[in-house]
Amino acid sequence: MESLPFEPWMLATAAGAVLVVVIVILALRRGGGSSAGAGTLRRGLGNLFRRKPAFDDETREQLRETLIGADFGTTAADAVIEALGRKARGVNDLDALLAALREALAERLAAFVGDVDAPQPGEVVLIVGINGSGKTTSVARLAHRWKEQGKPVVIGAADTFRAAAAEQLEVWGERVGVRVVRQKAGADPAAVAFDTVQAAQAANAIALIDTAGRIHGDQGLMEELKKIRRVIGKAVEGAPQHVWLTLDASQGQTAIEQARRFHEAVGVTGLIVNKLDGEGMAGFVYPITEELGIPIIAIGVGEGMEDLEPFAPERFAAQIV
Repeated sequence: MESLPFEPWMLATAAGAVLVVVIVILALRRGGGSSAGAGTLRRGLGNLFRRKPAFDDETREQLRETLIGADFGTTAADAVIEALGRKARGVNDLDALLAALREALAERLAAFVGDVDAPQPGEVVLIVGINGSGKTTSVARLAHRWKEQGKPVVIGAADTFRAAAAEQLEVWGERVGVRVVRQKAGADPAAVAFDTVQAAQAANAIALIDTAGRIHGDQGLMEELKKIRRVIGKAVEGAPQHVWLTLDASQGQTAIEQARRFHEAVGVTGLIVNKLDGEGMAGFVYPITEELGIPIIAIGVGEGMEDLEPFAPERFAAQIV
């Protein structure tokens, strides 16, 4: 059978189709369209090929604006566009197009994969973040995970502003089977952190310290967080070895500024991105990792104790698309 001759427009058509598919997918996700079925996307792709879209400057710019609007930042947006142009040459199958998109997204994060199981007995893990970002839930999930691995854990309830926070941790502690160190409401959170580290050292356990949610723009609260870090360092030289920032996947651009401020204050060493089972795309992790070089430790994808997963770029890309 005689093969058809290659024409330049064929490459442009395939690449253009990829770009428009990306735009459609991201628009659906941002508009709550994560529930849109594959059938909807397949029909849309069929229409795109019938129209033979061109890979022109207008399409490229539209894709760029869509990615930036999804909090990916200009650097990541440009890189994804370039990668898709290479990966999608000659591709005209929806599944292959989506796989190319996921691959391009995953590649941007391959160098920023942290290890949720890195902490060892004797080390200190400090959990920080704003209100509602999933700090306390993350502490419970981490304690459960490490306990299942045979690592002893002592939890520190250093959120002394909310009595309910310490009570919630005690409930989680009983359920998981780990000790929770707390003091009365209004106590110095640095003192709680110190006591937690001392107790963990005596038990050769991981000290896992929850802190009060704080607005990253409140200098007074950030200074308090610096104090907690200093006190921990006095209790154990070189501690805390791990400072993990929790982020809500739906926070958008504000998450980038949060990461900057917390990193400046206490030296964040890892990110936990929660609520990825909702509508949030967490595109902000791209500019955060590229600007600050902070690895992603884990992602929260549900409400259960087991729903904290080690970060994997491929899995993350699949959550986005």
